[in-house]
This record gives sequence, C-alpha cells and structure tokens, in this order.
Amino acid sequence: MDTLHPPETPENPPASQNGRRTSRRSDAGKIGWILLWLLGVPLPVLLIFFLLRGCT
Repeated sequence: MDTLHPPETPENPPASQNGRRTSRRSDAGKIGWILLWLLGVPLPVLLIFFLLRGCT
C-alpha cells in the first residue's frame, strides 16, 4: 500500500492539479455571475446582489 498516495475513494476524492479540491457548485456559481455580466447587467448591480446573498 502506498502511504504517499492514498487510494481515491468517495471519502478521499482526487486533488486537482494545483493541490486544491475544486467544487463544481462554486464553479457553476462563478460562471453564472460572469454570464450575467456578459448579458449586460452592470457591475454595481451584481455587487449589490452578491452582498445581499451573504457573500457565498
């Protein structure tokens, strides 16, 4: 058994290339904000929405 590289299990998902584990939900959220911006929503409005949502 290799102690430096534990097996990939549901409890131990693989790390990304930079060593951090990424979340699909946070990626989708970022894409949503960018899409709104590209559709023409002004940045101050997006900032207000971001602050009202609790900076999540």
